[in-house]
Amino acid sequence: MFVYNSKSIGNMVLFFLYFNFFIFGIIIGSFLNVVIYRLKSEEGGILMGSSHCRDCNHELSWKDNIPLFSYLSLGGKCRYCKNKISLQYPIVEFSTGLLFVLSATGFLNSNFIKESVIVAILTALVFAGMLAIFVYDLKYMEVPMIVVYISGALATASIFLNKSYNLHDFLFHLLSAIVAFLFFFSFSFFSDEKWMGYGDGYIAFVIGLILGPFWTFVALLVAVWSGSIVGIFAILLKGKNMNSALPFGPFLISGLFMAFFLMKFFPNLLDFMKI
Repeated sequence: MFVYNSKSIGNMVLFFLYFNFFIFGIIIGSFLNVVIYRLKSEEGGILMGSSHCRDCNHELSWKDNIPLFSYLSLGGKCRYCKNKISLQYPIVEFSTGLLFVLSATGFLNSNFIKESVIVAILTALVFAGMLAIFVYDLKYMEVPMIVVYISGALATASIFLNKSYNLHDFLFHLLSAIVAFLFFFSFSFFSDEKWMGYGDGYIAFVIGLILGPFWTFVALLVAVWSGSIVGIFAILLKGKNMNSALPFGPFLISGLFMAFFLMKFFPNLLDFMKI
């Protein structure tokens, strides 16, 4: 015989929310794949036109567009021409689902309130936008500014609606965003974009809005160190040189995800750093 109390019911509801965040996330991830492709190809606009195979151009049916499931059921191949489907599609879908769960676990608990759900959704959408930028910059060495602007607007809304923040917190998040932006913008401006592009500064701005001063510093530190390590390996193993271009956006965004994870699950790290 099962005895349910308010805590167990709250945990069941919370698990249900996490599960729905994941499902919603992989659906958004499927849309991100469309955005990444059509922003570059300018093929009929992002919301216009039906999905089709990029190899045989055959129009895809609804059963070919079910996030994750379609890729697995088809064995990673097009139903019509049998050419391989890029791994980007399931990876982006699954990663977006995980990022949505990360946002949910960061803001929701068994005593959840409506405002927390809204903030979690908005933050998850910011993460989705950042993931789209991650993939786009990695593929095309370019930051899609329209996605950055939308992500910035969603980030602003999320911290404004977060009931645990007061005006002081909001201003500190805004200040950290401005400082992070100016830091990277100066590198772009004084090097005429030879060291990094202007888009990286705008990504840093969104990171500052989401994380606030200390955790923005952590995110940027992760980005700089990981970028340096990958750059060194690229020089040693792939014959690159100091003048070889390397997109920095993915490292900034990886720093955002890592810092958010630490901020929500290891909040005492800030106290440790003060010792």
